[in-house]
This record gives sequence, structure tokens and C-alpha cells, in this order.
Amino acid sequence: MHALVLTQGAVDLFGYTKRELEGGNVSMLMPQPFSQRHPSYLSRYTSTGDPHILDTPQQVVAIHKVRWPVCLYDVCIWGKITCTM
Repeated sequence: MHALVLTQGAVDLFGYTKRELEGGNVSMLMPQPFSQRHPSYLSRYTSTGDPHILDTPQQVVAIHKVRWPVCLYDVCIWGKITCTM
């Protein structure tokens, strides 16, 4: 899954430039072990259609460019990611 469009707020939050993030794999924003497992999560979803954790409100931790944690709340995925911070 790739980041397609980002707001300036997302750019500021994660510490990357827009150019670094747009089109990049979103797993670069995930801590281990989630970043390693992310491709298998997507593969399972595309092959079975079972959303597992997709479409379920989650509280997640992302990783800033300098590797400190960033907490995101109410992250819901309905084919797109929306979040409040």
C-alpha cells in the first residue's frame, strides 16, 4: 500500500518531505513487527476479502523520520486511511 496524497499536517507530523512520502510504501511509517508483517496482511485481505482489522477503529503507533513514536487515534480504513491526531 502506498501513500497517495498527504496533507501538510501529515508531512509535519512524520518529519518527511511530501516527495519522500507520496508514492512511498506506508510500512515505512510503521514500527516493527508491523512493517514486516504489512505485506502479508495486505495479501491476505486481497486474496480472501476478510478485512481482519481493516474497517475497525484502531489506536496505532507510527514512526517519525527520526524514529520516535507518533500516536494516531481513530484510524479507520475503508479503502482509504483517515485519522485524527
